[in-house]
Amino acid sequence: MVSLRRGLEESRDDDAALLLSQLRLRFDGSAVWRKWSQDHPDLAGVLWPAIAKLADRELYILMPRLLEMARRIDSVPNLQSTISGYLADEYEALIRDMRAAGQNELANSLAAEAAQDAEDTQETPSTVDSPS
Repeated sequence: MVSLRRGLEESRDDDAALLLSQLRLRFDGSAVWRKWSQDHPDLAGVLWPAIAKLADRELYILMPRLLEMARRIDSVPNLQSTISGYLADEYEALIRDMRAAGQNELANSLAAEAAQDAEDTQETPSTVDSPS
């Protein structure tokens, strides 16, 4: 759900609006992220699965900064490293905040997701362009 309207009330944006606002960005009449993906297919192959994972986990709050960082990176290994480091730091902060708020079940769930991501990163070798 992106927005909610009840009766005659104004619609209120949900967290998913954070992603949609980024995807709707336009520059010179072109969709920014579509053009970026077309111009950088190898990077797009790393970025969009990470964004999809965050969307599946409803962690939309982490996406704008991640997208902002991705636009400045020009190599797959650097993007993979940036995504891994950023998400590890953000998960750590979220877990700490959830524990401080007494939301231990949510903190445990976030910790499990972070551990799975760390395990997946160790099992997946970096993609490096090599001559065919």
